[in-house]
Amino acid sequence: MKSSKYLEMRRVLSQVIAVMAKNFLMVLEGMSVGYVTILIASLTDRNSNETIILSEAQTSWISSISPISSLVGCYFSGLVSDRIGRKRALISLTIPNFIGWIGYYFAKEPWHIFATLALHGISSSFTEAPVLTYVAEVTEPHLRGALSTTTTLAMNIGMLLETFICSMLHWRTAALVTCSVPILTLCMLMIVPETPYWLLLQNRCDEARKSLAWLRGWVSVAEVEEEFQEIQKGCSQREADTSVIKPTQYFKRSFVIPFSLLAFLMIWSSFIGIGPTTRYSAVIFSTFNVPINKFYAVVLMSASGILGSVLCIFSIKHFGKRKTAISSIFAFCMCHICIGIYAYMYNVTNLKFTTENMATSSNDYQWIPLLLLSAFSFIAFCGPKNLPWVLIGEVFPNEARAVGCGLISSVFYISSFAANLAYLDMIALMSFPGVYWTFAFVCFIGLLITYFLVPETEGKTLQQVADYYNEK
Repeated sequence: MKSSKYLEMRRVLSQVIAVMAKNFLMVLEGMSVGYVTILIASLTDRNSNETIILSEAQTSWISSISPISSLVGCYFSGLVSDRIGRKRALISLTIPNFIGWIGYYFAKEPWHIFATLALHGISSSFTEAPVLTYVAEVTEPHLRGALSTTTTLAMNIGMLLETFICSMLHWRTAALVTCSVPILTLCMLMIVPETPYWLLLQNRCDEARKSLAWLRGWVSVAEVEEEFQEIQKGCSQREADTSVIKPTQYFKRSFVIPFSLLAFLMIWSSFIGIGPTTRYSAVIFSTFNVPINKFYAVVLMSASGILGSVLCIFSIKHFGKRKTAISSIFAFCMCHICIGIYAYMYNVTNLKFTTENMATSSNDYQWIPLLLLSAFSFIAFCGPKNLPWVLIGEVFPNEARAVGCGLISSVFYISSFAANLAYLDMIALMSFPGVYWTFAFVCFIGLLITYFLVPETEGKTLQQVADYYNEK
């Protein structure tokens, strides 16, 4: 007879495999972000031999075009996910990802780069709803928080892989190598099941039972009948035909309250410097004249983000989301202040797009910005970056979850576009230290909001979380 420990391991493993399969898409998204970091450094270097050289204005757009193009699919991603299913929605996204990486390889003009970035942005926007909904609907409450955090971990792994590949190869060759990842992603997604929630909403009860049995350790359907009945009860208030849209469901307090909170958190997370600092990290390292190659420094920064994501997983598991978020946001605020102080002390006021040594004065502490930016990435992915994305799949009611995820993602992309586009102008207006001290102030505002308004959802079922907002 199989031991209870063995059965529990199988139960956890099946859910981990399902989440890891969809995480391959997030690895691709992270690789796209890492690639933009390398493109900015490579195509703005006036001393390079590149056939494509971008102006400073074009550089602002290269960091911003993906977020703004992502608006195309944010709302529709929820509708598509509801219509064709989470799994098929995820599988379909491997095609534009593959085409995009081919596009980078053959790019000859700046607009080719912009068009490819836009394609990846649109693909990313259609990713959000099925990815976030899938992980919420296939995991058990005590695993959901930790496994939701692996979404950001996967993005960090993608950033690390791409920056490492680009540090070894020319950016065109790196794009060609990356074409293999969408193919691997497609293979992984083919082996995992559709979510039992979506199947129930289509009145496909037998398939839903089989899906749940797969997700609970490849057991028999009889062994998951009790949980199946609970899920079925939670889905009973929604009509099976998901093509029928009821606008009134988006005005209920169970939707409006979590939507308002998450909208604030998404805007807040865009204006604490994570996106712009990541995309311009190679240029920042060059400006500070760190003692190692700027691309290796970016790899180190990406690796720090992975460690932060891993710590976040364990911290959420043992301490919950609230304590993890509050402590990491406070540390992030301090990190911004330290970056600003260093830049102020050594008179670093603007970014310099060149391979020449850019620090205005040589000093014995040029390793400090390398340490600070690595700490920046580590702390960011311990909590501030993860918090909204962990909550997004949990707080909406069943009947509005997919569309809610898409709408909230659109809020993030609009604010992210604005933050990335304004970054260089903010530095020109307030200087580099002033920008990071401003980020520190915004961090503090988010700390207060998180402390007073963000509830603890760890260990609660999706129905319990929905009931909390319905009663609030």
